[in-house]
Amino acid sequence: MKLEYERVEKLPLLAWCAEIKKGSAECKVIHGPWVETRGDFFVEGAWDGSFDEGAIDQACLLMGSGARIVEGNVVFATPCHVLERLFIIKDASGVVISPSLAFLLTRTGEALDIQHIPYQVDLLRRVLCLKNHVGSIPLAGKKELLVVHYRNISFDQELNLHIQDKPVTPPFQDFRHYKGYLVSGLAAIFANAKNPARSHLYRPIVTVSSGYDSNTCAALASEVGCMEGLTFTQARQLGESDSGAQTGKFMGLKMKEFNRDDYKRKAGFPEAEFLATGDLGQDLLMTAFENELSERILIIGTHGDVVWDRLAKHVSQDIIRKEMSACCLTDFKFRVGFVYVPPAFFGCINHPSIHRISNSPEMAPWTLGNTYDRPIPRRIVEERGVPRHLFGQRKRQVTVLLNTVEKIRQGLKPESLASFLQFYQENKSKRPLLRQIRFETLFLVSLGWSFLTSKVHGLTSRFGKPVRLPFPIPLKYRENPGMPSFLVHWALRIVQERYAIENITSTRQ
Repeated sequence: MKLEYERVEKLPLLAWCAEIKKGSAECKVIHGPWVETRGDFFVEGAWDGSFDEGAIDQACLLMGSGARIVEGNVVFATPCHVLERLFIIKDASGVVISPSLAFLLTRTGEALDIQHIPYQVDLLRRVLCLKNHVGSIPLAGKKELLVVHYRNISFDQELNLHIQDKPVTPPFQDFRHYKGYLVSGLAAIFANAKNPARSHLYRPIVTVSSGYDSNTCAALASEVGCMEGLTFTQARQLGESDSGAQTGKFMGLKMKEFNRDDYKRKAGFPEAEFLATGDLGQDLLMTAFENELSERILIIGTHGDVVWDRLAKHVSQDIIRKEMSACCLTDFKFRVGFVYVPPAFFGCINHPSIHRISNSPEMAPWTLGNTYDRPIPRRIVEERGVPRHLFGQRKRQVTVLLNTVEKIRQGLKPESLASFLQFYQENKSKRPLLRQIRFETLFLVSLGWSFLTSKVHGLTSRFGKPVRLPFPIPLKYRENPGMPSFLVHWALRIVQERYAIENITSTRQ
């Protein structure tokens, strides 16, 4: 197998889509102008290894995606976190692969099935745990779309597919060992991203808030050359601040503050590229940072709520996620041109050793003994000189979640809302009525059961014997099957326009 490149200047900067015809020795890669292409590998992103060697499939900390020729086969690499994925359509004639669902559907002419209701649940299921990271979702016309997280995928000339596990690190011994791994990992990624052999170099910048996780990442990044930070002035809760400006300054960062509603002042339909991944737009407020992100490594705190929680209930050699925050950045990232890095995923397969460190005697001085208790982050941040009272006092949220009719009407800017409502009115009748009624009924039952479960748990916890009722409703009925379930279809229709390249000039390399 060999890689052949077609560079398309007007594609999103970091977008790529690979096509292999059965029996052909050529893997054709159609890509935007900032994708790094070499004879035996291509990549959008950075990793903890030599850029010149291009061994992205062997990296423990690949932040981005791409492919490499290995022993005559082409090996595609997903990121070493679960916030992005590869989408694959394979049939008798060939295979098409892209990290962008919109790009893949545009190239193949396929589409999601408007009659299939639980797409958001289908995609959420793929990130829940390791065993779910490889699976499929339905397309229109009874075809299947393969979705792959946190794996490498190898193809030979006959299109035989082989799934390969990512390399992992050994367990961590103590705080210094774990922190050292986080710092050295960031340093290696930063060095890779500024290698002069690249056509585009990337400088670090970090998000900062009033909580634990982003402050931890800011403290780590500031030790290895990050000098700038971004923060939102307010939280989702009315009147509450989530600004990390003060803590960032203690760490020597030059801080810039933004309003979480700035996306509503953008032209066009800024929400669409965050909804086209099947998520409900949780991170669309990141649009506010757009002018600061080009040619940047953006360090974010996602997954710290799992691996750094001293009281975590599910501790195993797995990657457990309960929701899809930060899973909707792909098309935004491709267009703007940045790499994002979530350090909490570094070595997270060793959660048991991280959890043991959190509860070890050496961490007692940084343990608060309350329900919002993360000793590892507290120690990392306090040792960077930030006073204890300035962060990690209360959990706040800034994300947008368009999971109800009311939130859609409040969360979408007026132009986007009008466009979406028109799309919804034109398409809602395409779903079988009885199927829609079944989903809506069981969704309401699911909400009621969740409420009952939380009440029982709260009441029994007072007596020291918390009880969690089993959840009898299948996962596919647990997300709103009404108006919110049409958001992905509306968004894809808009975002796919940027990937329609039939009339765009390209350069074959």
